[in-house]
Parts: sequence; structure tokens; C-alpha cells
Amino acid sequence: MKKLSLACLFIVLLLSNSYSQKKERPYRCGFVTKDSSELRKNYLEFWNYINAKPGERIASVGCGNGYVEAQIAAFNDNIEWTLQDIDTICLNKTEWAQVLSHHERLKGKPISGTFILLRGEEHITNLKRNYYDRIMMINTYHELSDQKGILIDVKGALQENGLLVIMERMAKRKNEKRKDCGHVMPWEPEMYQKLESLGFKLVQKVNTKGSLTSYTFKPI
Repeated sequence: MKKLSLACLFIVLLLSNSYSQKKERPYRCGFVTKDSSELRKNYLEFWNYINAKPGERIASVGCGNGYVEAQIAAFNDNIEWTLQDIDTICLNKTEWAQVLSHHERLKGKPISGTFILLRGEEHITNLKRNYYDRIMMINTYHELSDQKGILIDVKGALQENGLLVIMERMAKRKNEKRKDCGHVMPWEPEMYQKLESLGFKLVQKVNTKGSLTSYTFKPI
């Protein structure tokens, strides 16, 4: 009986600790960076390859709640950000305020920049035309149901010398599916063919230290 009571107590404490951890989560969607050293590590190992420049106008298509963009903004001042997604559960003013506040705490001071929240649609981004220096898709390309339509729309939103940056986990074989979401992973030859047919030219490819590959395209 005593052993059973101790076992029950252990389970209660475990569940209580799990609940406490969930309550302490600083925002609802996406990954949570725990400290300033991890913030810097994430930036150097992944988001630095976006090559964001202070003063640019950057749109992020399918950004979720914007936690990646907050991490980039922590190391690049005075960017005009347009955070775009079709999911308003993750992308909304309350969630974004929590994301920004958390990353400012990690940075130790305010994050500069302008942040515009924009709801997209399945076939159109709703981005401004001929406006952006850089448009990002971070783990978004594989989720697009209308890749052709969105890429055409993105091309029209870029300035003349603007750039499209796609970061994805690429398939090792054709029709390979992701384990986390079940979507088919991009097959690099097909992605190149599609982007080239829509008037994009690859200007840089970088294999990050993690599983993401960064591709930078320019309109031609």
C-alpha cells in the first residue's frame, strides 16, 4: 500500500510539473528559445543565411507566429517586416506581442524595426506589389497547396533587384514525406525546374549546420 501511494504521488508530481511547464511557455505556437546563447546559436547556424540587411523591407510568407523573424530582428536593426500567414490562431497581435517580448528579454534590450501582420490566402499572399527587398519562406514551400500561384504572386511583390529565400528540409528521394506534418518534402530538381519556369534564377545555395538548406533566387 505504501509503495502504491508513493507511485501515485510520483505520477501526480510528474503531471503537475508537466502542467507547470506548459503554463510557463511564453507563447502558443512554434519553437521556444530558452536563453541568449541559444538565440545567437540559432541565428548563426540558420537564420544568418537569410542575409537580411538593416533598412530592408522583408516579407516572410507562412511565418507562423513570427518567432524566426524575431530572432533575425534581434541581430539586424531597422528592418520593415511583413509577417504573413493564413493561420490567425498563430499570427495575431496577442501572440506576436508575446513572441516579441520573449525575444527582447533574451536579447536584453528592445528589438528595433517595424512589424506588420498580414493575413494571406491559399492562392495569394496579399503582399504589396513591387515593394520588398527580400521575401522569405522558412519551412513553408512544402506546405503550399498552390506553389505556382504563390510563386507568381511573390515575384510580383519583389522589387526589381529583390530576392526570394527558401529554406527547407529537402527530400533524399522523390515523394518522401515529412514525419512531422505528413507533407511531401521538396525534391530539389523539381523545385529548381518550377522556379526556373516561373522566372527565378538560383544565386546561392547553402547547407546549414542543421537539416535546412537555404536557397536564394532572383527574378529574371
